[in-house]
Amino acid sequence: MKKIISTISMIVLFSAICFAQTGSVRIYNEVKGVTIYIDEINRGVDVTEVTSLSAGKHYIKAMKDGVAIYSDLFEVKEGEQTVLLIKNSAEVQKQILQGKSEEIEKYRANKLDIVVSKKYITQTQSTSQSILFPDYYSVLAYGKSNSTSVTTEAKEWKIVYGGSQELTVLGLANTVGNENLRAEVLKNRKKGSDTQCAGISGLSFAIVSSIVIFTDILTGSEIIPNNDTGTIIEATVIAVALVAGVVGWIMIDEGAKAYYKHSLTLEEAIKQANAYNKNLKAQLSLPPDFE
Repeated sequence: MKKIISTISMIVLFSAICFAQTGSVRIYNEVKGVTIYIDEINRGVDVTEVTSLSAGKHYIKAMKDGVAIYSDLFEVKEGEQTVLLIKNSAEVQKQILQGKSEEIEKYRANKLDIVVSKKYITQTQSTSQSILFPDYYSVLAYGKSNSTSVTTEAKEWKIVYGGSQELTVLGLANTVGNENLRAEVLKNRKKGSDTQCAGISGLSFAIVSSIVIFTDILTGSEIIPNNDTGTIIEATVIAVALVAGVVGWIMIDEGAKAYYKHSLTLEEAIKQANAYNKNLKAQLSLPPDFE
């Protein structure tokens, strides 16, 4: 019995000695998805505490996407807990990006940019006052002139995909998945195309009619009878052709304007591009502020 008690006492004493010779480390980590290694032994992902470490010096390494973002030597004291902090600093973010060259390349090949340029337009208006005849504008050299200049700023912008490819508004709508904008652009394009087709028909009628009439007049071929009735017909056709030509030309011009018409403003384009780029960075696990 005494022998059993003695053996148990030895085991308890040995365990107490072993426990007293170990400590732990508490890890506060501001970066998510990090694999922790202690003395090159994988302790898991996003580990917050490692226990039963022998007293003395140890080596910690934090890996993120195949890149070591933190490494250090730390000391464990018997029966105590060592505290370590892995900060999400600018240097850490830079190290993380070193392992994301493929993602960065993909982001830059698919991101959207709104490129804005400014130009200044100056308009000058001048008036001349007659010296010989006050209160009258002068058309002669005898007078004095007043001029006023107004300079206005105009902004021009374009949508660029992947750093080089210029997109239309329809291309932007397709890229960001804006169905309302896409439907609006397609509707305007159809309207513009239909208007242009009608204008081309009217202009074609005017050209063909004019050719026929002037050919008949110049050659005397009597396609139209050479009498009073024929003269009235020719005059009527020429008048209709003239009207059709003018209306057709206007319709072609208005159709072109309608074809490219849209309600997208610069501010809305920037907003949609930023939202698209934000989602793209999230999909590629890139920092939100990466550019």
